[in-house]
Amino acid sequence: MGALPNDNESVAVGVNDGGEATGYAYSASSPFDAFLYSAGALVSLGTLGGNYSNGSAINDTDEVVGTSYTAAGAEHAFLYNGTMNDLGTLPGGTSSIAFGINGTGEVVGTSSTGSGTLPYAFLYNNGVMQNLGTIAGGSGSEAYAINATGQIVGAAYISNNPVGFVYSGGSMQSIGILPGFVESAATAINSQGQIVGRSCDVDGPCDASLYSGGNLTDLNSLLPPGSGWTLTAASGINDSGQIVGTGTNSQGELHAFLMTPVAGNWSDQNLISLAGSGTLAEAKAGVSSYAIQDGQHIFFVASNQHVHQLYFNNSWWTDQDITSYNGDQELAATNSAVSAFADANGQYTYFVDTNQNIREYLYDSNGVWHDTDLSAGTGVVAQSGTGLASYAIADGIHVFYIGSDKHVFQLYYSAAKGTWSNQDLTSYNGDKELAASPSALSSFADANGQHTYFADSKRHVHEYLYSAGQWSDSNLMTLAGSTTQAAVGSGLSSYAISDGRHVYFVASNGHVHQLYFNNSTWSDQDLTGYNGDHETASPGAIRSFALGDGQHTYFVDGKKNLREYLYNTAGQWEDFNLTSLSNSGTSAEGSAVSAFSISDGQHVTYVSTSLDVHQILN
Repeated sequence: MGALPNDNESVAVGVNDGGEATGYAYSASSPFDAFLYSAGALVSLGTLGGNYSNGSAINDTDEVVGTSYTAAGAEHAFLYNGTMNDLGTLPGGTSSIAFGINGTGEVVGTSSTGSGTLPYAFLYNNGVMQNLGTIAGGSGSEAYAINATGQIVGAAYISNNPVGFVYSGGSMQSIGILPGFVESAATAINSQGQIVGRSCDVDGPCDASLYSGGNLTDLNSLLPPGSGWTLTAASGINDSGQIVGTGTNSQGELHAFLMTPVAGNWSDQNLISLAGSGTLAEAKAGVSSYAIQDGQHIFFVASNQHVHQLYFNNSWWTDQDITSYNGDQELAATNSAVSAFADANGQYTYFVDTNQNIREYLYDSNGVWHDTDLSAGTGVVAQSGTGLASYAIADGIHVFYIGSDKHVFQLYYSAAKGTWSNQDLTSYNGDKELAASPSALSSFADANGQHTYFADSKRHVHEYLYSAGQWSDSNLMTLAGSTTQAAVGSGLSSYAISDGRHVYFVASNGHVHQLYFNNSTWSDQDLTGYNGDHETASPGAIRSFALGDGQHTYFVDGKKNLREYLYNTAGQWEDFNLTSLSNSGTSAEGSAVSAFSISDGQHVTYVSTSLDVHQILN
């Protein structure tokens, strides 16, 4: 980069996605001079009238923030957007420093207030500087960085010792301190809400840290044994999870480091926090999710029985109250299941309302949500606690539920006729077996027909198959020669691939089982037994899909940990404790689970013990 005229040294401290940078240049006889590096040249940003300036951060529109002396010799934060603008101070203050800026021009830093000796963190936006306050019991703060969603990190002071914080949704919360240390700081945050920083002794050694999913992790614990490195501070993290900072090598030399997540690593995100929302989920209600071109969509029932969508638009998360949008016509039933998918015509979400009717929220191609009572006029209400399953194929939309008479029903929208009908599949199949109370449901369509799975009153798993214009009923336990019974409240999940059909459930002894059709015969496989009986499952939701690397099944174990059974390409099942691997918290009692996979990895959604919606991703 070189140096400015009359200077012979320079330091770059910030860079944007376009390669423009900021920092300061200086010489032995010249004080710091903030610069912008663009198009291969350094340009001085000037000062606020004094003889000193220092650039600290730059966004993608080349706005630079930093600190400069005024003509009166005061140190003030500045925002440079073609001209250098004095951001002033908080009321009563005489000095301020700007440390960070995001893509929308929101600036964070710290300012004196004239009250006490410690400064306070500020957010500057649209000409207004806001005091962010401090954490409970604190007496001052500093803000170092802000991400695209407006989450702010820094350090607050308790008894003059700094403690790292995250500010989101109008509230400042401590991220804690690593064990064995007495102070901490949060120095950077990415758009996923992952935070890096350090924990230190007073005037002593420090360890670099990562805060993700509500857990503070010492980065040194992630190094391979015998690496010889001690990572002392983390100063930056990007949206790919790469972390930069400083540490000492085995020779005691201070070096910069770059830490890159290894493929297969899991991380945890609190989506409620990332969305800046205070919404709590209903602990045992359904969760459904999918990803399409416009981003990721996660649907859940909130504690006030409103259906919400957590939406990631490929940049940031938002929390949308769809029930309020639709005029609060009907609340969701307590513990309602949720089923959702998207096709070329729109985005569809199904749930059970307080009248035990099945409702559809449709987001159409014009960007408008519609609320339809699909049960109206059918004379049938859903069983309390019924499962829901849905999909769309060329002939129309198919939604499955259990009626109050324990019959399996299909609400079918005919694409040819443009009308809905309600079909009693149990009666069609001769009333052989009623559904359990309650029973989960799982369904899909493939070249062989349309497949719907449920548990009957004897806790046997059945398949209703629609093929050649006819429905048929098969007791899969009988076909597999199995005496296994599904647990009360067991989830169900299913898919078909070239090797056959796969149906997963939790047995009465807490073992996860697979009913497998190898395109010829059915078999019942005890996956928990195969995996050494490490942990039994809680009788809740279960989700599965198949990828090129194998077959994936997700469930919550008896200790409320999220687990994955992976059938790898070597033909072996593996058992992974995702809660442990992601350093996340445990799930709520009876938490639903939802999962999908896209180009960046696998995404598994659950409800935490704090009733926040979380996503673990690989």
